[in-house]
Amino acid sequence: MYIGTVHDGSITYRLAPMAKEPPEAQSEAAQTPYARVGEDGLNYAGPSRANLPPGPIRVVLFGPQAAQLAQSAAIKVQLALAARNGRPWTLLPVDSDQQWGAASTQHVHALWNEHALAIIALDRNAAHLSEQLALKSFVPVLALGDDKTLTSADVPSLFRLPAATPPATALHLLEVAEARSGPNPQQIRNVLASGNPISGLAFLPAGNPRAVTTPQASQ
Repeated sequence: MYIGTVHDGSITYRLAPMAKEPPEAQSEAAQTPYARVGEDGLNYAGPSRANLPPGPIRVVLFGPQAAQLAQSAAIKVQLALAARNGRPWTLLPVDSDQQWGAASTQHVHALWNEHALAIIALDRNAAHLSEQLALKSFVPVLALGDDKTLTSADVPSLFRLPAATPPATALHLLEVAEARSGPNPQQIRNVLASGNPISGLAFLPAGNPRAVTTPQASQ
């Protein structure tokens, strides 16, 4: 730690070690950094999550017209494909274009009372609220949006996809991650953050997407 002293408009600093050391050791310590930050990249350091209780695997679909999107043909096909692994999947749609207090209440209920595995946020505004709830519930968020400020805060559980990504594709990514890790929000977050490709897509450490190039088969 360094202590600064202001005198006649200028600041001088002196080293204040956290432990008592002889003078000769202090001069050596002055050249050694007191702390290092960020060398190991972005990591999750929260409490461990248990696996989901038995029953359907639930995912929150949050954003404008979420209830309507949950009934789309593409979503129904994806849910049916997921059920072939032996455990049904279901969506918990929460419309963000209703009264905001009601939307946030439904969102919280889905996470804590319904034990949702993850959140798919359909636009920028939905992603920002989901990001705040993810910090408390420790579930992964797949946010559909081109706003890179969504990932600028280094929230370890938020992963951004381009705004044009179909919600069914985001659901598919979660299903593949769950097949690799089991029904555990923390482990799914680890799979998504690993940088390993999932269906031609992977994520950078801060949660932004990167396309994965598949080698062409030799002719």
